Order: sequence, then structure tokens, then C-alpha cells
Amino acid sequence: MDPLISIIVPVYNSEKTIGRCIDSILNQKYKKLELILVDDGSQDGSLQICKEYKDKDSRIVIITQSNSGVSKARNYGMQVSSGEFLSFVDSDDYLEADFYQFLVTKLISSGVDVITLSKYTIKQSNILEEIIDSDMARRKLLLLELPTSVWAYLYKANTIKNCRFSEEVHFFEDLLFNFDMLRNIAKLKLVSYEGYHYVYTSNSANNSALSDKKMSCLLIPDLINDNTLNNECIFFKSHCLVALILSLIKSNQKSYFKKISSECKKINIRKNKLVPIEYKILIYGMAFFPRTFINLLRIFRGG
Repeated sequence: MDPLISIIVPVYNSEKTIGRCIDSILNQKYKKLELILVDDGSQDGSLQICKEYKDKDSRIVIITQSNSGVSKARNYGMQVSSGEFLSFVDSDDYLEADFYQFLVTKLISSGVDVITLSKYTIKQSNILEEIIDSDMARRKLLLLELPTSVWAYLYKANTIKNCRFSEEVHFFEDLLFNFDMLRNIAKLKLVSYEGYHYVYTSNSANNSALSDKKMSCLLIPDLINDNTLNNECIFFKSHCLVALILSLIKSNQKSYFKKISSECKKINIRKNKLVPIEYKILIYGMAFFPRTFINLLRIFRGG
């Protein structure tokens, strides 16, 4: 008998895309699905669209909450889920029709608890198909050689029953969730398959303006608290700092000059061979000559 997959979709002001997302899930070749739509206090027609779909398909569950963010919405969805397997999809995105059939088949045949899509990494990956142990997986995750986003994974539900999304981290929060998950498994299966269509929008975290929420990614290494991966944590924090510096170049939000400069002064990257030279240049420049450095970067970037 096919196992039930619970699919959690946080929904917030997604009336233009939620229909395509839901259609791509309900039209899966794999039929034993539970679709949990978590409306996060939408102010547009998103909730009504969800209700219309629920009237047509009994596999849909709708829950609502006041606007509290994607992490709380996902946690709420996990609480009510009943599937043997668990998946997350973003409301802007959509799936190929064989997405779950492919992943479930691969996961069960490999005998592991979690499977991930190796193509959806920040660093380019040439992996076709591989099984790695959890120690290697945690290292690769911090080095951005594994997907950070939860939508790129299919989990056995019992492996993440004690995991929750941090509500104090709002940028790279998926990485923190996946790191906790990897502490609970022995092995992870990677497959080269591109059946998930991620849609870049102006609301995507990478495109969002600088804010205290975006800077919360700098908390992740301390929350991980793993001394055996200290160099990898420093690499990841340096990547976050570079992302924040690049956001500052675009936005010129003066209130963040001192905050980011201060964080750049704190990080010890000099002898860390995992941190690329271009990251070190950006971080040292921001640490000691923040305004001059940012102005020079804008000139070189044509801005």
C-alpha cells in the first residue's frame, strides 16, 4: 500500500500563484496525498481560492493563523499532518507531475529516511546519485553543497517529529531546520532530478531589503553549537555577511552600516581556508572602511 505524503504549503497573499501551485500537487501521478494549506493571515483572495479547491478535493486540509510568518505556519502544518512522509512546497512554486512518484520510489528503494534534490544547491553540484552519512551531510550543508531549502527534500515524518522551524531566524531558517534533521538520521540520499520549479519573486528572501529579520541568519552558527564544524560554521557565517553586504550595496540603508561592519570585525576568517578570498576582501573592506568600500563597490557595479 502506498504511504501517505503530507504536503505543507504556507499561504500569504498568493492569489496570483496559489492556484497553479495547488493544481500541480493535486495532479500528481502519486495520488495518496494530504495537502495542508496554512493561510498566514492573507489580505487578498488566497484563502477563498483555497476553500474553493477544498470543496472539490477531500485531500485538502485548510488551517488559518494570524500573520505570524512562514516558520510558524510550517510548524502548525507539521502539528496537524498525518502522513508517513512529509514535504514542503512554497505557494509561488509548482511541481512536475511525477515529482512525488519519483522521490517516494527512490527513497523507499534506497532504505534511507530522507532524500534531497542535489541540483538545487547554492554551490554548483555535479552529483548524479549518491548516499552519504549524516556527518558528511551536515558538513556539506554548512558549505552550501547540499540544498538549504526544505522544499528540496522528502522526509520520513518520524525523522523530523522533534524538529521545528526557529521563529527567531528569518533568513536561511531552512538550513537550521535541515541541520537539526540531519542529527536524527544515519544516511541521506541525493538524486539529480529537477522536478521542482522555484519561482523567483520580489518577495523572495534573497531579494528582500535589509532588516533585522534578514540579519538573523548570523545567529545560526551559535544555534547549531557544534565545535566539530567550527570552520564550516565560519564559512557559512561569512556567506551570510557577504549576502548582507550585497544587500546593503543595493539598498543603501544607512542604519545597517555600523551593524554589518561590527559583525565583519568579529568574525575570524584570516586562517580559514574554506572562506574564499573574494569573501575575505568584502568582509575586511566592510569591517574597516565601510562607507568608502561600499561606495567603491557601487562604482564598480555601475550603481
